[in-house]
Amino acid sequence: MDIIHSVPELRERLRREPDNVFVPTMGNLHEGHIALMHLAKPRAACTVVSIFVNRLQFGPRDDFDRYPRTLQSDCEKLRAAGVDVVFVPDEKAIYPEPQTFIVEPSDLQNILEGAHRPGHFRGVATVVLKLFNLVMPHSAIFGKKDYQQYLVLRDMVHQFALPIEIIPADTVPAGRNGARRRGSTGYCRKSVPNWRQAPMTISAWNCTACRYWRTTAGNPTTWRCAAAPTCGRRSTARKSSWCSPPPVWAGRG
Repeated sequence: MDIIHSVPELRERLRREPDNVFVPTMGNLHEGHIALMHLAKPRAACTVVSIFVNRLQFGPRDDFDRYPRTLQSDCEKLRAAGVDVVFVPDEKAIYPEPQTFIVEPSDLQNILEGAHRPGHFRGVATVVLKLFNLVMPHSAIFGKKDYQQYLVLRDMVHQFALPIEIIPADTVPAGRNGARRRGSTGYCRKSVPNWRQAPMTISAWNCTACRYWRTTAGNPTTWRCAAAPTCGRRSTARKSSWCSPPPVWAGRG
């Protein structure tokens, strides 16, 4: 497994093996991430993973410096999973100068999690577009656990006509009370007053996102829970009877 820190070295490495699938991460990896790597392996000759904690997607209420950096254990897990290339750039490699060109997502960025973290999805879309330009994968895999993020990136790829297939992957359930695992679980636990409420928060967020998308699709009175595939619930409701978006975890990364 090659661990690469610079953009020129990455491009040289991938020039020899352009058939690649990409999984971007911020590190602090767990079995949910590793499941994405196993899904990626059969799809290309080269599996590329990035580890980069992106300052642009952190708001003033988020603690960028406190986000866990666990590079050594992350690389051990990735090597065991059969990953071929790990790209671990520093900030100067990704942002050698102030990033004045920014990807501006649709109004989807302003609801749900985005309503509590202004600019978060703008930062996510900007860094992912930059990583796509560096890695040039034919496909990229994202967990459904961050469904709003998946929708933002899927639409970005479509509107910019990028030759990349965005593949949504099922979340691996684990942890207390069946909570979905995420890279920032340890980071979030310190910020959520009652961890036992976390699974309920995720479920409510998914259903609210689903209702929003069914409305924008032109069907204001019925919805099916597409954001949480295991739910499969159907209901009818007027907009006035919908519940408001639930509180978002402080420090979600």
